[in-house]
Amino acid sequence: MTVTELREELARVLADENGLPPTGAALDVLGTVITALQDRDLIWAEHSKPGTPSTRVYAGDVVGELISEFIEGVPEPEPDYTDRNTAIKAIREALKERSGRSWSVTGGRGTAWGWITISAPPRRMEGMWMSAEDSAELMRLLGRDLAASGRERIQQITVPDAGDFRREYVARAQGREPEVIGQRYWD
Repeated sequence: MTVTELREELARVLADENGLPPTGAALDVLGTVITALQDRDLIWAEHSKPGTPSTRVYAGDVVGELISEFIEGVPEPEPDYTDRNTAIKAIREALKERSGRSWSVTGGRGTAWGWITISAPPRRMEGMWMSAEDSAELMRLLGRDLAASGRERIQQITVPDAGDFRREYVARAQGREPEVIGQRYWD
């Protein structure tokens, strides 16, 4: 089927659904939209503005439907877990989903701005320490061994300010094997 035939067929089908007659301007817009979609120039196709108000409405419907069909099934891009705020949100949500309990996941301030601290929320803290149960659960959720640390309780887990560490701890919080392990970069 040629672009012209496809344009005319779409115009007939959509005109019936929307009650708008396929005008010459609408057919031209459809041809441009189809060409743009073929070239994968979706940004132009989505934001182009045809001349007349009725054509604008008609073309807007056509563009919306064509773009929806075109992008349907295209997977969402993975969030940028190297970003501090994105990592904080992802870790917090994953820990809550996996444990059914809230966890405190906060970003540092000042010179520690990029670091992330993970602990029990203040109401579950015992002084400056998490309970033995919270310590064990958090370590288990993050795939770490509390016994190997030689402690029964911990204060917090600290994630250093580096993209690899953030990606590692997002994966751990989600229960996945980390694809990358952060490497210590300080003395």
